Amino acid sequence: MELKQIHYFLMLSQNGNMTSVAQSLYITQQALSKSILKLEEELEVPLFDRTVQGLRLTDYGRCLLPYAQKLVRDHDAALMAISEQKHAHKTAIQMGFVSGSFHAGSAVTPAMLSAWEKDHAQSAVFVQESSPEELIRMVLDEDIEIAYIVRPSPALPAGLNAAVLRHDPLAVLLSDSMLPEGVALDFRSLASMPILIGRIGSDPSQEMQGFFEHAGYPPRIMYYNGPISQCFERVRMGEGVMISGRSHLLSANMAGMRVLPFPDASKEMLHLLIWKKGRSYSREVRQLIDSIRSRTGAQGCAPDAGQP
Repeated sequence: MELKQIHYFLMLSQNGNMTSVAQSLYITQQALSKSILKLEEELEVPLFDRTVQGLRLTDYGRCLLPYAQKLVRDHDAALMAISEQKHAHKTAIQMGFVSGSFHAGSAVTPAMLSAWEKDHAQSAVFVQESSPEELIRMVLDEDIEIAYIVRPSPALPAGLNAAVLRHDPLAVLLSDSMLPEGVALDFRSLASMPILIGRIGSDPSQEMQGFFEHAGYPPRIMYYNGPISQCFERVRMGEGVMISGRSHLLSANMAGMRVLPFPDASKEMLHLLIWKKGRSYSREVRQLIDSIRSRTGAQGCAPDAGQP
């Protein structure tokens, strides 16, 4: 897939009129049609239904849509980051976050990083989001310097340092329609609620089974394709619930939804800062690690932060 094809696909998904989209792109309708057909041939599926009213996304097209949107966002963000880097001559620090965890309720907040950047004017932290497993791989492969992940266990692959930033009680995000006000959330009421799990990243269904070890029944898991923001909207519509650490479930708009404690109060998610053992980190990266540890009161931190 080429980025140009993805851009054309997104414009057609919004407009649906081949002629007007081609005119706005200053290309011929034949060139636009050929580009989309080439993309469909590569994916071996039809992305649009051709009707007299125009183009409409097929199920395959709707499946591709959130990934295409993310590709374009990441491309734009990369261009902006490079532009800022060229003009500011700053030291770039690549930091990973679990998808949906870069907000004011997290252990590492946007305000915290912004304050650190003000104190270190020649450094800039660039954030990218992914699954915990993908972030662990990226740290080990030295694609990023450090990562903030959320997981139920402190056990990590060899070669990583970790600091526990927060112990986050397990909680359930559900719509107001799924449980009457005043009714306690217990395993019996959860038994009828599908648990939403995104297919981006690895499959955490085994982890979910562990949460329900004393429930007497296996959880009902419903998979969806798309980012965590899509999961929030599915919860809001009453399609299922989402289970994670309480602060990880906070969103910008909680209208129609509630966060309730998980029935087993002993279950929790750990917020961890991870970095690679033995890697030669710059002074700025080591200062950022120390700052995050200090501001969050991190526990259980291995001493090796790399040598200058």
